Amino acid sequence: MKRILSLMFILSLVMGMVMLSACGETVVPTSVTDAVETTATTAATTAAPEPTTVATTEAATEATTEATTAETTVCVIPTTPTKKSLKVLAVGNSFSVDAMEYVYQIAKEVGYEEIVLGNLYIGGCSLQTHAANLKSKAKGYTYYYNTDGTWKSRGSNLATEINEVDWDYISIQQVSGDSGRPETYEPYLTQIIDFIKEHAPNAEIFWHMTWAYPIDSDYSSFKNYGYNQTTMYNAIVSTVKTLILPRDEISFVIPTGTAVQNVRTSYFGDNLSRDNLHLSYDVGRYIASMMWVKQLSGVSIDNVTWVPSGTITPRLLDTIKEAVNNAYANPFDVTEATDKQATTIEEVMTSFGIDMSKYTALDLGLTYNAYYNSTSGSDVISAANGSTASNLAQFACTKIYKKSDLPKGTLIVVTDGHQYRPEGWKKLTSVNKSADRPDNVIVNVTAVTDDWWGEFEFRAFNIAKKGNPNLSEAEMKDLANAFAILVPNDPNAEIPTLPGTEQVDIDVEQLVKAAGYDYADYEIMKYEITFYAYYNSTSNPNIVSRVGGSTASNINQFAATSKKFTKDEIPVGSLIVLADGYQYRPEGWVNLNTKNSSSSRPANVTTPVVEVTESWWGSYTLRAFNIAKQGNPGLSDSEMKQLDGVMFILVPKK
Repeated sequence: MKRILSLMFILSLVMGMVMLSACGETVVPTSVTDAVETTATTAATTAAPEPTTVATTEAATEATTEATTAETTVCVIPTTPTKKSLKVLAVGNSFSVDAMEYVYQIAKEVGYEEIVLGNLYIGGCSLQTHAANLKSKAKGYTYYYNTDGTWKSRGSNLATEINEVDWDYISIQQVSGDSGRPETYEPYLTQIIDFIKEHAPNAEIFWHMTWAYPIDSDYSSFKNYGYNQTTMYNAIVSTVKTLILPRDEISFVIPTGTAVQNVRTSYFGDNLSRDNLHLSYDVGRYIASMMWVKQLSGVSIDNVTWVPSGTITPRLLDTIKEAVNNAYANPFDVTEATDKQATTIEEVMTSFGIDMSKYTALDLGLTYNAYYNSTSGSDVISAANGSTASNLAQFACTKIYKKSDLPKGTLIVVTDGHQYRPEGWKKLTSVNKSADRPDNVIVNVTAVTDDWWGEFEFRAFNIAKKGNPNLSEAEMKDLANAFAILVPNDPNAEIPTLPGTEQVDIDVEQLVKAAGYDYADYEIMKYEITFYAYYNSTSNPNIVSRVGGSTASNINQFAATSKKFTKDEIPVGSLIVLADGYQYRPEGWVNLNTKNSSSSRPANVTTPVVEVTESWWGSYTLRAFNIAKQGNPGLSDSEMKQLDGVMFILVPKK
């Protein structure tokens, strides 16, 4: 009888765990014995999530199926953490910097009151290097810390910071390139764990499971995985299962890599990186931070509303929450997103709430294996025209349209995973300067306006897959289904409001008046800007731009004025007006053959209204402007376009 009662008790514990698992809030233990141990741990440590483990045994699953079905409808996910303080230290590198960026803000919103975050950072730091630093007490770390919502830094070493705070949790991770290579883990992992247990015995150790690189990465370590994202992800998961889960000293795993991979299956696609390996400043980092808060707290994230930028729309926020919840419930398996990529023009239009019946699609007149380059002319570059260019297999191009063909309100539509370049010419006999060549566009829907046409009278489109891969014959033909030009049937119809087309809120007249100037005395100068571009007066006078071939990792932070201004163009007495939340750097050159020293490079300006004076010009004869959001975050395509309306140059009326 005792054996029967004991078995019934154990099975009831398993059933309780399975019920919670059905809510996606607790992972099912690996065995009946684990169920008893896990339950005991939960009672003792209510604030900590359960260790991430693999699925329950077949026998336990069968024994509890009926109970699970009956009970999952009544389980309740906690909405606030039981413990109101959260103290987390990461022993990491740039990947922990990415992952922890927004932990403070999200943790605050779910109910933590006291938050202390620390991150011991060395770029590209591996387990081996961390272990060596412990022995030598190396001071080569940058210690990032956050106790009020703002990250600060100072130099430090691991031995100092691990004793500074009574940490609740301490994370460990492997350098990204070796994260799926088990032969790189020992003896270093054990040495780090032993050190933490000795110096911070009250802290729970967890493992940060990082993400696979973007599919088009050419980072050197990607070769360890055959330059294949799925191979890298599977290798990371396999290594965690083999080397991390069996360690009793490691309480749980944060499956950031799975959350990232889950979002990659959504309509947003593989647009989560700012370079070959790091997460994008807004969306990518937000996903990782959300995953950390979810795993550390175990509470619901469904009511989280704080986001770092307008890039994270309500639609994307729902996708991120779904991805994080699925990673929490299934940490070692990719779960397909509900909101999938829009693979047809009809799906794009539906997702934007636009009635396609109100538009007529233009004939594209596609030429396959061909493209335009408006910096060289208006002729199609193709094999038929004698071209031997190696990139012909990347593109199809449309015929050329004149301005009357694409009236105001026309919609340019492209499906997820594709891009187009809207080439433009003032005359078909002329060529553009490289700085004037339009950049590639990945925004799903763009409305044609007078500003879109600008000074161009003719436009045509090069269509490609995102990242410009070579295409098979079938993929090339499919470009006809990935792009459309839709002209409104009613020429007087209102242009639909599209995400990212909203102008930045700035009242130039009011700012000028508030600064003590008479707005009527000035006129606004019209100038053009180049997106994804900047100047650096300490290196050369030329603009650095994506369209000019730059692959600089920070190119997505800035737009720049397309030209340099002389003193006659911005005379003394002019005003420079700036929207709140933005900044500009007024680069300057004495002459184009003279570089500035780093100490004399003009600083960024955030002042709303600045008057141009003799001292503002100083010895400079030319000035240009880099424009960015304050703090220089990476920008989405729509955010980049908004930089065209945040800085105004007002010159005195003559």
